[in-house]
Amino acid sequence: MAELRLHFLPVIGVVLLGVDLLLSLWILNSMTTGPPKPVSRAKNISSSTKRKCSRVIPLAAKDTKSAGMDDLMTTIGEPRSYKIQVYDTRKHLTKKTNTFRRILQHSKGGPNPRADVQCGNNCTIEITIADDKNNFTGMDAVLFHFYMELVPLHIPPADMNPEQTWVYCSWEPPHRTAAPIGHQPKLTGLAANVEWTYHRASDITTPFGFYRPGIPTVNRTKTADEWLQGKTKLAIWIGSNCKTTAWPRLRFVRKLKNYIQIDMYGGCGKLKCLPRMSPKCAVDLVRKYKFYLALENSECEEYITEKVWDKTLLRGVVPVVYGARRRDYEVLLPPNSFIYIGDYKNIKELADYLKLLDARPDLYAKYFEWQYSGTAVTTEIFYGIFDLTRFCHLVPIIERVRRGELKRTQVLSRDYVQTCRQKSLSNVEILDTW
Repeated sequence: MAELRLHFLPVIGVVLLGVDLLLSLWILNSMTTGPPKPVSRAKNISSSTKRKCSRVIPLAAKDTKSAGMDDLMTTIGEPRSYKIQVYDTRKHLTKKTNTFRRILQHSKGGPNPRADVQCGNNCTIEITIADDKNNFTGMDAVLFHFYMELVPLHIPPADMNPEQTWVYCSWEPPHRTAAPIGHQPKLTGLAANVEWTYHRASDITTPFGFYRPGIPTVNRTKTADEWLQGKTKLAIWIGSNCKTTAWPRLRFVRKLKNYIQIDMYGGCGKLKCLPRMSPKCAVDLVRKYKFYLALENSECEEYITEKVWDKTLLRGVVPVVYGARRRDYEVLLPPNSFIYIGDYKNIKELADYLKLLDARPDLYAKYFEWQYSGTAVTTEIFYGIFDLTRFCHLVPIIERVRRGELKRTQVLSRDYVQTCRQKSLSNVEILDTW
């Protein structure tokens, strides 16, 4: 019986193979002769007409960061254009500050300055400087720029054009725009979807400067004498605001001057250098000194201005700093590049340390060792030509507002406004005992 089973096994295998072959031919025939299956419409779309981008605006300024920029996924089939208005009721923006003067340089004509900016990937924005006579009609976004006397006389109602993106923009400390200046109003009533400031917690951030590690400033080791070359004086302070400061800055400088030589330039001192922004004054003069008193007018988180970036780190001068918190300087500035006045028990102790560095070139030179491993970069927010591609960072913000993800809130209720203090950020004697 076993032998019979073995005899029929090959026959059974051949039969099964034939059945399988016939079944396959029948299935194939039914697929080719039957009715066509419906094809998904998405599969008919050419890959050339559907473009996915991880960064929809690759030409946006790299010195500015915005929420949603890096992870924005969007589909662009046709060229997309956005209209952005910079609100200015008295034409001060182009007269009082360089910030938006480039819009004038590229203006297409007409009663209001207008300029087009290419953001990349079929994305273009048109920037206009105008008032609110037309109630911002046709605009995708409206930017309210606050800079001292540029505070609008009339705050637009918070519910105007709710589909638009409203942006609060300022590189001044919040308390200097939230409080009245002369006859100008507070920010009470102003609402915005987002804020654009120097602070990293803002929706859009453009700092006064930043440290870029990994790209050395100098490509060789310098001796202490080389770092000291051309420095014939000890300390300099250039101050024009002598009264409206959040802490007794002028009084501090005068007390420090009792212990060390400080040359005081500007409206708060007797020395003058004109033209003020000329290379002779902004570069050559400052480089003669070992120390620059980079003292801010306000005590605000991350408020580290051009006093540090442009006038010291880029000029080969050691900044003596105060205004922001110490940890802000530690995080944002190059390592071991500054002297924080809150580290000392009193003014005399600070003065003694500056004298020590003056007498010890080897110790002084250590404040420049960061240049072997990194670079300080300035954004020239106030006096430089404003990079209009920074406006490209508004594109993902506009899209989020359209989707209902960002609602308008009162500017005075936002966390950024609470980042300043009207008293010392340091508990040490140097600032508490005046």
